[in-house]
Amino acid sequence: MANSLFAYGSNPAEVTTVILACMDRRLNEEVDRMNEGNAVILRNAGANVMSAEGAIREAIDAYPNIRKIMLVPHLDCGAMGLVSSTILEGKQADNRVYNDLIAQFKGKFKTRKGLEEDVNPAIQMNALKEIIGDRPIMLQSLRLNPAGLVLPADGHPHSLVVVRPSQSHYRFLFDDVNHSLGEDKIGMGSTYVVQPADSSSIRIAVENLNIRQVVFFAESHKDADASRKAAKELQSKDFAKDATILVAERGKVKLRG
Repeated sequence: MANSLFAYGSNPAEVTTVILACMDRRLNEEVDRMNEGNAVILRNAGANVMSAEGAIREAIDAYPNIRKIMLVPHLDCGAMGLVSSTILEGKQADNRVYNDLIAQFKGKFKTRKGLEEDVNPAIQMNALKEIIGDRPIMLQSLRLNPAGLVLPADGHPHSLVVVRPSQSHYRFLFDDVNHSLGEDKIGMGSTYVVQPADSSSIRIAVENLNIRQVVFFAESHKDADASRKAAKELQSKDFAKDATILVAERGKVKLRG
């Protein structure tokens, strides 16, 4: 797995489950509860299989004992709000975001409620079925309602962490990120997560969800150059001009912007 998308230290023999969840901060603790130490986690805007397809296929190839893929979309989803406003109200969206996320829903829903409750889960499950083919992998969809979740009041401003997919629980991952930053900047109830890096999801977080702090977390020195390159590219975008962009590498931090 030298060139893998996945975090170093992942044990292929232990992984039996892939969890694809929306990047929303309100799902962090619930995803942690789902992860019994045997799951590799993917996160993006809307639990979108199209954006995660490469990572899902790599996971199936890299982890020979995978027997389940869990899809975790949710109600009151910012990404689905963007889909709804673009298709139903004619609002403009970035071309790449449109192609990566929005286009698959065109003509398939009439209300945002129907989109979130039925259409998005159905479209994503059908896409997963195409990916797994005849492999003996069980698919499970668990649509969450954030209104029923108890969120920790950590007092942090909303942030986005971009990191490789891994088996790590977020309570440990966020501790590692804060340690690398040298201060307590992110928390369980305030941090959106994108795993692996996905430009459309990052744009949605910054442009549509008004995230003003983005941390690219390099889990090893080997990842640091790619993280710095991604941070530099984001800083060059007009939509990110007001964002603070950090690159953290196990005890080191570089501020851009």
